[in-house]
Amino acid sequence: YTPTAALVDEYGLGEQSGMFHFSGFVKTASAFDPASIESLGGNTGIPAGGMRTITVPVRKLNEFLQLQNIEYFEIASEARNK
Repeated sequence: YTPTAALVDEYGLGEQSGMFHFSGFVKTASAFDPASIESLGGNTGIPAGGMRTITVPVRKLNEFLQLQNIEYFEIASEARNK
């Protein structure tokens, strides 16, 4: 999957090894297993107050949205100077 330039710009999608990734924040339940995201080809940051950063391949978005023990998800957007 190759997203449009508008999507790449709006959501700050990054490209690694020929695949586009989205980044965001998740709030997880205590039973959350980071391996569930890693199994999709993504990675997670260190948890802080029940929140953690994530990066997941765009082509795995549907599978990501089906994961258990994620209570909240917010996709990151690119920071811009005003």
